[in-house]
Amino acid sequence: MALFKRPLEEVVANDRQRTPSRTIPTFLVNAFKFLVQYGGDVEGIFRLAGSKEKVRQMRASLDRGDEPVFTPANTDPVDLADLVKVFFRELPDSLLMCSKYSEWIRITTIPEDEVRIAQTRDMLMTLPPVNVRVFCALIRFLRRLSYNAAKNKMGPDNMGLVFAPNLLWNDNQGNVDMMELMAITSRLREFVALIVNNMAEALPDVELDEEGIESATLICKAVGHVKSVLGLAWDDKAEQVWSLSGNGQIVIFDPTTCGQVGSVDTGAPRLSMNRAEGNLWLGGDRAVVAWDIATKAQVHSMPGFGINFLTVEGHTWIGGEGGIRVVALDTFECIQTIEIPRALVLCMEYVSDLRQVWVGGTGGILYIYNVDTGEVASQLTSETRRNLTCMAYHADTRSMWVGSEDRTIYVWNVDEPAIQARLTDDSMLMLNALVAVGNDVSPSSSSSITLISLA
Repeated sequence: MALFKRPLEEVVANDRQRTPSRTIPTFLVNAFKFLVQYGGDVEGIFRLAGSKEKVRQMRASLDRGDEPVFTPANTDPVDLADLVKVFFRELPDSLLMCSKYSEWIRITTIPEDEVRIAQTRDMLMTLPPVNVRVFCALIRFLRRLSYNAAKNKMGPDNMGLVFAPNLLWNDNQGNVDMMELMAITSRLREFVALIVNNMAEALPDVELDEEGIESATLICKAVGHVKSVLGLAWDDKAEQVWSLSGNGQIVIFDPTTCGQVGSVDTGAPRLSMNRAEGNLWLGGDRAVVAWDIATKAQVHSMPGFGINFLTVEGHTWIGGEGGIRVVALDTFECIQTIEIPRALVLCMEYVSDLRQVWVGGTGGILYIYNVDTGEVASQLTSETRRNLTCMAYHADTRSMWVGSEDRTIYVWNVDEPAIQARLTDDSMLMLNALVAVGNDVSPSSSSSITLISLA
């Protein structure tokens, strides 16, 4: 059964024969996933024209009922992006429905953004459920691609320019004055950009069968360090973020305002920091020291190189050159040494329900250790050969966020280890630390901190 030029209800009904839980077309699910992974860095994605022959071949295959499987070996992101536009443009009725054209145009003329957003949300709920789900999935997808606007030049405004004509049209357009049509087109472009920028407020709460993680939103940056930020720690009692720079300075931030609320000078250059049971563990090239948070005084010191810390069930795992030391928090006694020859351990995270410690370091290799045995359970090779410098586990999405020297955050599924997404931003010159704070993940780079929301 053909895919193109068919009502959405029929497309989804047909897809449910293969995937009973499907709520939006499988073609869009797989296309969005592929384009997020492989098209995010393509300059002009969706504005560039694909190969007519390649697009024709893909369309013919999908209309024959072939499974929509897209891989780097068989798919050019530009060709697939062109085909996505064709899919929406050739729907028998526009996604936002031609019968509601006048009402949508009225909403675009409202001057107050808050009112436009509120009425958009109400208006969406008057559409058929499948239209609502597809529109929400599309906006979330466009939002994800727009995070790489510095590279792909496709921010919300350009997304609106490209997609507005494919989402709503007037069956009686031939009777509209050309100048009026141009004004309407401009307002629709601004309208789509507004929805992309205000996705959380504009879109209704609907269940989607999208594959991958939820979208990420830049919230703010906190600035206060002179040297590069090398460590982050979350103080759950005071609800504050503690950040450490290479010169040994600790700056304390309020995560809700990104404002500085305090600072501590530890008196020596440091490489890393971790909070465990009231103490801050600070690593350096010669010694590891523990500081009491309440008194801001040093309570213990042990010789040796320490660049990364992880708290696991009453112990701190100290990563360094050639392996990991496991130290009891109450006695400061080293109870186990895990050797990783020729490796520098730069980051670790604990997945408690799986009893696993994820370890990253030189060469882009991830090690997964069993906490009970200290043995390697898995060894994963990431897409980069650069060093893996930081990681954070986000339990709600079952995802491990791993930062690399190539200025990319790779998001892994912890249950079936595979990369779900990649996040890049030109402002992240060097990723040094990641920390999960509620629904946010906070990466630090250079001398600033960025908050990324998963809501």
